[in-house]
Amino acid sequence: MTAKPARLDADVRTIQVPVQELTAEAFAPYGEVSSPRTGFRLDFSGDAMTLCEVLIEKRPLHLDFLARHVRSTQTYIPLRGHESIIVVAPPSDLADSKALPDLTQLAAFRVTGECAVNLHKGTWHRSPLPLGDNAHFIVIDREGTLEDLDLVDLRVNLGAAIEIDL
Repeated sequence: MTAKPARLDADVRTIQVPVQELTAEAFAPYGEVSSPRTGFRLDFSGDAMTLCEVLIEKRPLHLDFLARHVRSTQTYIPLRGHESIIVVAPPSDLADSKALPDLTQLAAFRVTGECAVNLHKGTWHRSPLPLGDNAHFIVIDREGTLEDLDLVDLRVNLGAAIEIDL
């Protein structure tokens, strides 16, 4: 006997999210955008930080999961001018480990390689989606950040899947 999926494809609604220009104002509910004259404050709740270069390979512009870090910010610094898309939803109750993202406030931004983004604590996201074959990033986050990760299966928990509309 095989287990039935938690949600049949027919029961899952697809949310189309248009890509918008990455500006400090538009990104403010989710985090901060660097500029040549301003920076941002990194918050790791007093813990050590890690910095690593990450190669993200091309994958479909479709998401079934979102994640958040409630104890720290997370920064993505694009390298080598590769364009990508970052999908975000604003933080929900940081004290509630069962909190879910508000899919009515989803946004997708084009990351061109000209600036970095720093996600607020609790911002729902996935790693950037490369528009080419791959993209390189410096990622700065809290040491042991995987222990500070809430992961939500959108199909199971919210009956939704996200498609990026370029």
